[in-house]
Amino acid sequence: MAWSVDSFAAAGAAQIAVAIAPEHRTLFAAATAHADVLVVIGGATRTASVRAGLIALAASAPNIVLIHDAARPG
Repeated sequence: MAWSVDSFAAAGAAQIAVAIAPEHRTLFAAATAHADVLVVIGGATRTASVRAGLIALAASAPNIVLIHDAARPG
């Protein structure tokens, strides 16, 4: 996950939001402590996680949203 966050940041992404499972919050925070990331609690499915991310971004109303589907464990 850190590699993906770093790649988006290096590409000049204005804002990075990542939907994660709540049980991965500590691990994610440790892996991305160096980055400015909006953390969103995802859902049970990819669709639910994408929806949660889009809702979290609604206030900033970005013109472009890129969705990168990392591997889902288990």
